[in-house]
Amino acid sequence: MECSEARDLLLEVSSGTTPPDARRALRSHLEGCPACRREAETVENMSALLRTAPEPRLSEGHWADFMTALDRRLDAERHQPWPRVLRWVRNPVHAWSTAAATSAVVVALGIALLTNPTPRQIALTQDAPVQAFMTERMVGAMPAMDASLAVWKASLGASEDPYDLSGGE
Repeated sequence: MECSEARDLLLEVSSGTTPPDARRALRSHLEGCPACRREAETVENMSALLRTAPEPRLSEGHWADFMTALDRRLDAERHQPWPRVLRWVRNPVHAWSTAAATSAVVVALGIALLTNPTPRQIALTQDAPVQAFMTERMVGAMPAMDASLAVWKASLGASEDPYDLSGGE
């Protein structure tokens, strides 16, 4: 075992979460390495000190006071939006990530609008069947939509009434 591996195992061994074979390997390494033995002693002393420390406890009304202070702060920020905007602009990660996301959405919309064929143009009448409004892409998606609808209806216990898309009565 190398010193770096032994030092990684020291904290696990002191907490008691290490398997027996790893503990044996660490023990044999510590017998031959004085530097790691000193490190192990330091970790064990620190663990003993931490075990004697009392468990931290919050005061009785801590969360009520916290929520009241939080509500006051949120109300103040709602009435004064400029400090929030300035804080956002000062952090370049937010500004750049927002700009990148906006650019990606604009590019995606542009590509979608330029590459998708326009739907067939038809005269709108009351007697026009539903299929006249459907594009080729919609028709291609119908089998998958039908399968999804069948699963949904089966989970609700609905009957298998077919849908008539011809527009006929």
